[in-house]
Amino acid sequence: MELRIRLLGPVEVFSNGQDVTPSGANRRAVLAGLALEANRPVALSRLAGMVWSAAPPASAVANLRSHVAALRRTLGDRLVAHPNAYELQLAAHELDVTEFQRLAGEGQAMLAALDAAKRRRSIG
Repeated sequence: MELRIRLLGPVEVFSNGQDVTPSGANRRAVLAGLALEANRPVALSRLAGMVWSAAPPASAVANLRSHVAALRRTLGDRLVAHPNAYELQLAAHELDVTEFQRLAGEGQAMLAALDAAKRRRSIG
């Protein structure tokens, strides 16, 4: 399954080129929290804090499980259950945040190389 998750701007999900963005702000928040911690289990308590920043409701864990079940219909086996945690498995290129960080790093390296070349020319 080809997956693209966009968090820079509105949360969007594309699977095999089709827009499969989940409805509901809390469901998108669950997706975003899992995507930002991609390839690492996220404890239910931490995920609840990401979704309900003030104070999670008493039903937070049940709500999270419901949101994850719905997301699993879209993400399939990419969404893995652990004891009291969930993990979203993504390749680096599937998340726009990771791609942005990679490209920014490449740009910084290019600027550093250019600066070093300018310094060598000014010395020589």
